[in-house]
Amino acid sequence: MIGSILDLGFQGHCKFRNHCSPDHFVPAFPALSANKQHRSRARPARGKRAQWTCLWSQSEESSSEGPKDSLRARIALEKSDAVYQEVVLLLFQLDLDAQLQRALNMENYTEAQAVRQRREKIDGVLVSLQNAKSAQITGAEEPLESESDLAISCMRLQQELQEAIEKEDYAEATRLRDAVKGVQDRREDAAGRLTRTRDDLNRQRKYKLGQRVLHATLGYRGLICGWDAACVEQEEWQRDADTASLREGEKQPFYHVLVDARDWHKRWEPGLTYVPQERLEAPEEPKTWITEHGDDEFEHAFLLQLFLGCDERGDLLPTRALREKYLQPRMDIQPPPGTEESEG
Repeated sequence: MIGSILDLGFQGHCKFRNHCSPDHFVPAFPALSANKQHRSRARPARGKRAQWTCLWSQSEESSSEGPKDSLRARIALEKSDAVYQEVVLLLFQLDLDAQLQRALNMENYTEAQAVRQRREKIDGVLVSLQNAKSAQITGAEEPLESESDLAISCMRLQQELQEAIEKEDYAEATRLRDAVKGVQDRREDAAGRLTRTRDDLNRQRKYKLGQRVLHATLGYRGLICGWDAACVEQEEWQRDADTASLREGEKQPFYHVLVDARDWHKRWEPGLTYVPQERLEAPEEPKTWITEHGDDEFEHAFLLQLFLGCDERGDLLPTRALREKYLQPRMDIQPPPGTEESEG
């Protein structure tokens, strides 16, 4: 899968290519029995320590590897190549943006143009991916039009309209005026549809970007890095993941979940699964991850590219790029001291 992405022209200098190296991960499936305590390497202990009891822990001392192998196989069934590709494409975008800014700062405009062209290829792949997902979720036969793409088309037509007026080509100006009106109507419809879809998803969605979660049945630790309004995976994946047994069906939010490297079964591969909402759980207010599971650090190769740091609950703060991808506001903004309204 990564090879197909690299075919877009990023073999030369993209640092994310090396994330398949085993050096990025600790040994897979450490002993996570009840008496195993994970300690933070960077922060002092705070709150109670985590005491993990994974589903295979009862068989740790057994000579049989059957239960553990079975669990690993079940976790692997939730792995999604499509979700993995989408996350890696976002990482490519971030890396190319940094390359572009560096080239502009060095006034190397030839390199900047080459980087911009590679960025446009990635953008095109992501647009196609989003269109396919939207069509599958809504059941539309044709891909839904993007509000941003329609805005660009509208600006282009308006420029052509102005040129036609300056040339006194009023027949062409009339045609372009009608075309602008049609695009504006479609743009308003697309914006309204996007707002309704986002509002519907927000009403259903329980978890947020950067929230730490546990898999309700498999017990591994995860971190939310995205979602879809419904399952968009292929039928074969749905059959393997047993989505037919879901209480809420396939039209519930499905989350992109980074899997803690300590719980993932492949040392050379960043763990990323596709999980329905009902199979995840997290502490509810006023409880937090720290109060319930301790102050251990989450471990994943993509962490520094997608998140800025931890909040007081033990969850992570998404980067601007990740927030904008899912149209989410900043969650780390605090009001200035003394601006709170006085009671009474």
